[in-house]
Amino acid sequence: ENQTIYVPHVSTVATNNIDGSKALTLTSDNVITDKVSVTGLKPGTTDTLKLIATIYDQKTGSQLFNASGNAISAEKTFITTSGSAEVEIKISVDAKNLKTKDKDGNLTDYDAEDKTIIVFESLDNESGKSLGGHKVLNDNEQAVRFPSAHTTATENIVNGTHFLSAVGTVSIKDVVKYTSLKPNTEYSVTGTLMDKKT
Repeated sequence: ENQTIYVPHVSTVATNNIDGSKALTLTSDNVITDKVSVTGLKPGTTDTLKLIATIYDQKTGSQLFNASGNAISAEKTFITTSGSAEVEIKISVDAKNLKTKDKDGNLTDYDAEDKTIIVFESLDNESGKSLGGHKVLNDNEQAVRFPSAHTTATENIVNGTHFLSAVGTVSIKDVVKYTSLKPNTEYSVTGTLMDKKT
């Protein structure tokens, strides 16, 4: 028994807190639920542990921040005596005000559209010593995705170009292409005509 070495193992599944899907929205009220499984602890001992979850861009590996420049993260302290634990962490994400840092460490705007973000986890004991974590960029179980929308508006009746007649009534055809939406879900699209200059 004294020669046994216990190595904690962390595995996770990140989803949208509302519907359990992998799709987030381009709004300010996203909440990611990170379901974390911790195994490999020593059974029969009482461990007070802290799990910290932080988000990154999956493609670049860049950490993401809120509008104030603070890391977007959440943490949870828990106690286990069985050598394993199941823990849920909820992370609030404002997709409208995400930031990242350039090579000089300056905050820059982060456009969330069509991006995949990933949740990294670290596990510490009560004295702050790291026991491990799960930080794998290509692990899609840890990832959630923002949708994208692209539109093409053309004149609908005569020639299908981007030029309209200044006389009479015209019809505009707007083709909207979405990606990364939740499957088997009904969505509605509303188009509004705006003056580009004003």
